[in-house]
Amino acid sequence: MNLYMSPTQPTNQTQFVPLTSDNWHATLAKAKTNYSKQKTFDGPLVVHLPMYASKEVKQSIRRATPALIEKSAAAIYSYLTEHGFIQAHQPEGTEATLPDNATCRQTEHLDAIRSTTKEKCPE
Repeated sequence: MNLYMSPTQPTNQTQFVPLTSDNWHATLAKAKTNYSKQKTFDGPLVVHLPMYASKEVKQSIRRATPALIEKSAAAIYSYLTEHGFIQAHQPEGTEATLPDNATCRQTEHLDAIRSTTKEKCPE
């Protein structure tokens, strides 16, 4: 974690100075000097020291290990038990039909091409 200090009163985050044991006294003296140059004093000098922690670097690639698969399955199961309303139900007595839209027609066409390719080139 790093400590920062703003040498001037109205400042933005880009003007913060990182504090070290070497520059602590010089930065504080500069802040006092800038404060004393003000025409109106609103009270004593108050120094705010914001502290920023660096973000943890997460592993970008997660391998499908048995432990991760089990952990993910448990998380999915707990979600599904809490949110049981996410499954759609058809009215009783109706047959399941595929929608007749462009997406389904494209998918059926790709399936037909794939089946003819498998017939021509067996694995």
